[in-house]
Amino acid sequence: MLPEEEFQTVREGFGTDLSTGTKLIYMLEGAMDYGHSRSVYGLTPGDKLQFDGEGAHGPVALVELPIRFLSLIAFPDAIPVQTPIAAAGRRFM
Repeated sequence: MLPEEEFQTVREGFGTDLSTGTKLIYMLEGAMDYGHSRSVYGLTPGDKLQFDGEGAHGPVALVELPIRFLSLIAFPDAIPVQTPIAAAGRRFM
């Protein structure tokens, strides 16, 4: 863990995200340091990082370019999903 002042300094230049849901990052190519809350994780191809999206998160350093990764988000069940079929079914009931 980094002290708060140092963490804020290394984050400059990269945006941070605050959102709901559980996130998973799977590294495909390159290397980067990725921050979540006050922790920083080094990620290389094949690494996975799963975390709660409500904490501040985002890239801290782009270590080896190019970087490619998959980012998956699982939203809580409390968010209703409206599909065209479900919406149409409700209108005719």
